[in-house]
Amino acid sequence: MRMFEVVTHFGSKAEIARVLGVANCTVTSWGDTVPPLRACQIHLITKGKVKASASDIRPTSSLRRYRPLKSKKTRI
Repeated sequence: MRMFEVVTHFGSKAEIARVLGVANCTVTSWGDTVPPLRACQIHLITKGKVKASASDIRPTSSLRRYRPLKSKKTRI
């Protein structure tokens, strides 16, 4: 989710901070992209008017790749 979309909807970064219940400096520190959990929160608060895509909520760069677990053989 791009910050431009959110500011366009709410009108200002101060209004975003007020609605989310965070400090103004928190919203300013986000830069051009809204963090994943806040993107989900904004999507819910706006009832989908500002949409959060799946990549906004769970970016692939933050996913870890896991190796499958090796099964332990038990001796009888």
